[in-house]
Amino acid sequence: MRGITRATVPTIGAYEMPQVTTTAATSVTQTGATLNGTVNACSQTVVTSFEYGLTTAYGSSVAATPSPVTGNTATGITAALTGLTINTRYHYRAVGTVGATKYYGADFTFDLVPTPSITSGPTVVCSGVPGNVYTTQSGKLNYVWTVVGGTVTAGGTSTSNTVTITWNTAGLQSVSVNYQNSSGISAPSPAVYGVTVNPLPVPTITGPVAVCAGTTGVTYSTEAAMTGYTWTVSAGGSITAGAGTNAITVTWNTAGAQNVNVNYVNSNGCTATTPTAKAVTVNMLPVPTITGAASVCAGTTGVPYSTEAAMTGYTWTVSAGGSITAGSGTNSITVTWNTVGSQNVYVNYVNSNGCTATTPTAKAVTVNLLPVPTITGAASVYLFYRSSDDRLYLDCFSRRFDHSRIGNKQYHGDLEHRRSTECVCQLCEF
Repeated sequence: MRGITRATVPTIGAYEMPQVTTTAATSVTQTGATLNGTVNACSQTVVTSFEYGLTTAYGSSVAATPSPVTGNTATGITAALTGLTINTRYHYRAVGTVGATKYYGADFTFDLVPTPSITSGPTVVCSGVPGNVYTTQSGKLNYVWTVVGGTVTAGGTSTSNTVTITWNTAGLQSVSVNYQNSSGISAPSPAVYGVTVNPLPVPTITGPVAVCAGTTGVTYSTEAAMTGYTWTVSAGGSITAGAGTNAITVTWNTAGAQNVNVNYVNSNGCTATTPTAKAVTVNMLPVPTITGAASVCAGTTGVPYSTEAAMTGYTWTVSAGGSITAGSGTNSITVTWNTVGSQNVYVNYVNSNGCTATTPTAKAVTVNLLPVPTITGAASVYLFYRSSDDRLYLDCFSRRFDHSRIGNKQYHGDLEHRRSTECVCQLCEF
């Protein structure tokens, strides 16, 4: 704005009225400016000053130089202001004072050279986490945002006093801004805002990668001294202890490909975008088979039984009616079956995956009673005595004889004297 210009100079009594004019401020900086004006004292003695403030009510004043002003020509006056509020527009006017009367120049304004700053926004962030908002002064012109190490996802235009950033690169990064004030003046340099971008954690999982179905108390652990531990396992297992800590125990119930997963919040407040997954193979338990006789005779020795070869930890047992005579600790044994009845032979082993059956395989064996042959025929025989040789002979005619005594020998039956040539079938000597 320019000062008031009159076509004629008014007079007051014998004197002309002083002429006070406000002119443009110069040497405007970020916190100061030089106020300018002219005063024609019109042969009076005029004390010079400036009023200034944030509105046309002003509120502050500063003495001008030179002061006072005399004479009949326009004299330039100035006043230097310092310590002003940054990024602010000020109103001001020149003032001439004669006694108790004040004469004013027109209202002028000046905008301090901009001092951009980022007034809000996180200084420590996690890499890859979206939605980080940074704000600068509003109501300015031609904003220029510059981001190092991140991607602008919203704002950041020439008309926006905010910018939203996803920081992609770990380390010390920055966001900066400059703008123009209402007078079209830019700051001499942008405001630079440092941001520390922390890398996301990469949890690790320690624990077995191959287990046997049904195994309980399998331990998995990750880094200690973190917070917010979150563990999950696939449907084939269940967490039995340790949820919310850095170590858990798992029971694996289902054979096949399974997983254990973990995430946490590290000391920088960062968490991995996705949990770490550890693949676990849950192996089926073996089912040993037994080949060998299912029916044997009592007292049979060396009966062979065998199971799958190329395993380890073979454990054979038999029920109380038998005994292992060879092969313990191998895939083949021999057994002697001693006791009649239902018996069993058992085996278990450790397969190539390190798994063993929950219970041994049992093979039923029937141990049969040995036969007792019977003889059908006469239950009594008949003898006769020949005195010539003092011997008894089988009596083919089956004549019974009563008890009699021949010499010092005692016999029972029918005793008949017959010719020695008749029916001598068997010689019985005593």
